[in-house]
Amino acid sequence: MPRNFDDRLARLRMRRMDDQNIVLNSQGFGEAYEKRATSKATKYALGAMQEVDPRSTQISHEEAEKVERNLKEGLSSEGLYPAFRLQGSVPLNVHIRGVSDVDLLVIEGV
Repeated sequence: MPRNFDDRLARLRMRRMDDQNIVLNSQGFGEAYEKRATSKATKYALGAMQEVDPRSTQISHEEAEKVERNLKEGLSSEGLYPAFRLQGSVPLNVHIRGVSDVDLLVIEGV
């Protein structure tokens, strides 16, 4: 089945947009993945794997820390003291800004 990479690239650009990128893209600037390949399929693959901006990753970590603090407080009142670990796309820095969830692993009995 043929793939429509024009549509995929357009959706990828929209997922990766923020206010700063909109201004830059309107002036002809793009992200690094857009300049690294000539094939649309390769361009899409590179764009899908490109890291999100550091602030987005930081926000994901901050949200996970909030959840961890609340869980620690609630569980310690029940006599439980688990260890917490991030897993999934956020610690690997392959998450999608504004879309990916944060996977927090709670390990009891450590």
